[in-house]
Amino acid sequence: MPILRKLSYALTIALAFTALDPALVAFAKAKEPAREVIDVTLSGRKNPKTSIGNSVSKLLQKAQKLAVDEKFTEALVVLEQALGKAKTPYEIAKSNQIKASYLYNTENYDGALLAGRAAVAADGLDNVEHLQSKLFVAQLLNQSEKYDEAIVAFNEYAADAPKIKGSEFMMQSSNFYNLEKYKDAIGFADKAFATGDTPANAWYQIRLNSLYQGEDYEGAAAYAKELMAKDPSNRQWLSLAVSSYLSLDKNSEALALLNDAKTKGQLDTEALWTQLYQLYSNSEQFNEAGAAIEEGIAKGFLKSDGKRMSSLGQNYYMGAQALEGKPEAKPILDKAIDAFKRAIPLEPKSGEAELWLGQIFLLDKDEPKQGREYLASAVTKTLDKPGNAYYLLGVAEDQSGNRVAAKAALIKAQGYPESKSNATSYLKNFK
Repeated sequence: MPILRKLSYALTIALAFTALDPALVAFAKAKEPAREVIDVTLSGRKNPKTSIGNSVSKLLQKAQKLAVDEKFTEALVVLEQALGKAKTPYEIAKSNQIKASYLYNTENYDGALLAGRAAVAADGLDNVEHLQSKLFVAQLLNQSEKYDEAIVAFNEYAADAPKIKGSEFMMQSSNFYNLEKYKDAIGFADKAFATGDTPANAWYQIRLNSLYQGEDYEGAAAYAKELMAKDPSNRQWLSLAVSSYLSLDKNSEALALLNDAKTKGQLDTEALWTQLYQLYSNSEQFNEAGAAIEEGIAKGFLKSDGKRMSSLGQNYYMGAQALEGKPEAKPILDKAIDAFKRAIPLEPKSGEAELWLGQIFLLDKDEPKQGREYLASAVTKTLDKPGNAYYLLGVAEDQSGNRVAAKAALIKAQGYPESKSNATSYLKNFK
């Protein structure tokens, strides 16, 4: 039987970031809409002079027109010409800022990063665009999975930015999460929520997974239940709450959550139904596990495949063993037999179901001839431990009066570590 003490539930965290808006390259100031102005940043940086020469301005406007038609390759050639003529910090910064945007749009992320950093280093943009360029560098490093560098870049941005959005704090949270620095990830997630910005689903994912991966299972369970109350339709919260309780060895709490979800019609994925019956099984409530498998199959959430039928058979077999000697054990054992029989055609190359059936008929139903038929078939197929099948086949042959065949099977069993001792001991009866 599979033993499930702790479920690892790793969620995929995805935060989407966009490149610099091409609208940033518009230079007809009179035609630009009113936009944010930052006179002084937190670090005391004042807006520099942003004068631009006529030749550079014309080249940048030409590049912009090409970019509007998505001719980024041609636009980049023009930008190189502009950089060749650029002399002032503003001209250099502006040209690199636009270059970074176009390189990003051509998926040249390394080039975009270099250009973005060059735009920041030139120190010629006004505060708004200077901060946008710093943020772009931090975003691109995060997107490129360069998390250590992304953390440094974000800190440089945060040291200047008068206001930080929730999504920006979450970017930093994701940096720490991906570096497995979960306490820091939680801290920045909390800062994101504190902004009052509308949270994306990924914000909750990162915070919850940080609690779980950081082994704060009590905190993870409590937070998951809080999220479940807000959004009962999200099954991720339920699954992670269950996993947290399992990690705390609180099987009864995990089982209660799943059964409550089942009652409310919220147990509607294969993963959750699998958790339910495995939890019953690991709690040695084998008949309940079998019943859960059957219900899950009947409702269409579990596949009626060979592995599931074998699991159904094993749970009912163990349930019958727990009731050994009682009248109610027989119908449970019959359910196990039926499940294993159904598994055989579903996994024709595997002999595991037939091994189980052979064992049941030989040892539990005292029908060695029937057991021999299943075991003889099992040894011709794939088995995890074929020695056990040969040993049981030898016993079945012996009890069926086939001494020669029994000895041959037992000698075969001696060749496997799992059955060598038992086979050797049994063969002593043949002397």
